[in-house]
Amino acid sequence: MIWDLLGIEEPGNDFVLLDNNEALGMSGILYAAWACGEPTAYENADGDTVDLYDAQIYLLVQGCEDEDAASATVEDWAELASQRYEITDSTHFTSNGQDFSVLRYQTSGEANPYSDGVTAYTTFGCYAINVELTCGSDYAGDRLSVLSAFVDGIHYSEFYQ
Repeated sequence: MIWDLLGIEEPGNDFVLLDNNEALGMSGILYAAWACGEPTAYENADGDTVDLYDAQIYLLVQGCEDEDAASATVEDWAELASQRYEITDSTHFTSNGQDFSVLRYQTSGEANPYSDGVTAYTTFGCYAINVELTCGSDYAGDRLSVLSAFVDGIHYSEFYQ
C-alpha cells in the first residue's frame, strides 16, 4: 500500500522492492523503486559509489492542490523528460481505468549509466503519478510490456474517486 491511495501488486519480471520512501509523504511526495538484476558498483558524477542494476522501476506520486495542478505537474514532468532524453516514441494506454501518456526514450551523455527507458504519466484525483522504467543496454526485457505489467498491478482507492 502507498498511503491509503494506491495498492501495488508484486511487479514480477524479476523486479524486487528496493526502496519505499514514505517519509517524503510529509511534503506530499511518495517515491518507491524496484530493481532487477544483481547490483554492480558504479561511480556517479558526484563521485559517489552507488548500486547499478540491469533495470529499475521508479514510482513517483505527487499530491497537488487540485486536479488542475495535478495535470500541470504531469505536463511539467513530461516536458522535463523531453529536455533530458531523446524521445523516440509516444503513445497512450489505459490500465485499471487510468489513462497514461507514455514516452519511450534514449539517454545521451556519460552522466546517465542507463541506455534507454519508458515512462508513463497519469493523474488520479489531485495526485500526479509517474512510473518510469530505466534500462541498461544489456537488459533483455520488452520495455513497454514490463512497464505495462507494472501499471496493471496498480489499484486505486475508491475513496479518492
